[in-house]
Amino acid sequence: MSKTRLPVIRQLLAEHPDGLTSRQVHDLIGGERSAVLRSLRIMKDVYIDRWTKAGQAKPSEAIFVWVPPPDDPPVDCPRPTLRKHL
Repeated sequence: MSKTRLPVIRQLLAEHPDGLTSRQVHDLIGGERSAVLRSLRIMKDVYIDRWTKAGQAKPSEAIFVWVPPPDDPPVDCPRPTLRKHL
């Protein structure tokens, strides 16, 4: 995905202030899903706000949120770890 797509992703996240997963962004704009995820990760004004709850068969997904200037985004929420039940 080229850098020309970054404004498209930024606008999309601005329209969804509660955030979107990389899968949701991909479904809305197309392109390769891995390229969408790479773009989200390099954007300095986007951060991981939280993670979806994972089921047994699917992993947690990051929810990406855009922060409008002049504010700086907070630190990404860490990925949840699997808890071992005793």
